[in-house]
Amino acid sequence: MIQTIAGIDFETTSVDVRTGQVIEGAVVLMSVENGNVTAEIETYSSMNDPGTPIPAEITMLTGITDEMVRGQCLDWQRFNAIVARADLIIAHNARFDRAWLETFGKYMTPKWGCTLSMIDWKKQHGMPCATLRHLAWEHGHFPTSHRALDDVRTMLHLLTMNSRGKPEETYLAQLLKTAQAGRRLVIAKGSPFDKKDALKAQQFSWSPARKTWWRLLAEDEWETLKPWLDQEIYSGRPSYETFPQVDFLAPSFRIQHGLE
Repeated sequence: MIQTIAGIDFETTSVDVRTGQVIEGAVVLMSVENGNVTAEIETYSSMNDPGTPIPAEITMLTGITDEMVRGQCLDWQRFNAIVARADLIIAHNARFDRAWLETFGKYMTPKWGCTLSMIDWKKQHGMPCATLRHLAWEHGHFPTSHRALDDVRTMLHLLTMNSRGKPEETYLAQLLKTAQAGRRLVIAKGSPFDKKDALKAQQFSWSPARKTWWRLLAEDEWETLKPWLDQEIYSGRPSYETFPQVDFLAPSFRIQHGLE
């Protein structure tokens, strides 16, 4: 049972963890019950001097300047101590934030939730765009800055709201349900070429590296997809591969499975 969540966000000098540096980090630890946030337990945010000039486009996006970060140091020990108390770490595009936490904070855990990929914003809730700022605007919340703590608070505020598609549930309740159910990877190995449109219609993606179609789906969707694959794609002679409970938010997930 998930009783605590930690919302996190990083501002960085690059989208590439191999070449960039963290310039700001924030974490908010919250208690939850029955899909609702009940209290804020602890908050920490800090700037971090990257040791190199901040690119102009990053300053334009975040408002963070070289002068603001000079001499500042994010306390990774404190940051990690807070996330360690959470049953689930949540971020908007968690694969991105997880990469920075693992690389610079040296904190490893598979206990992640993602507000970008674990909530069906478009199909279930009618959102035309799933960026955090646009989602906030659609729900009557208007953030004025793109900073780490502000983004965490915007994300958590959004999660407390009743969803558009299922008003009896909060977005958080839906996220926790999906996170606990897990995801399955299905690789449609050996699928006939003339079935590509059918696979695309079922949300399969093409992997140029493996030269095959693949899809991630919630574990409880597999029992519905399996007979469709068996009959509609493979005519009763399936040759697909399936991997249950994959850690799909791991930064190396696609590489591990040969998808890129």
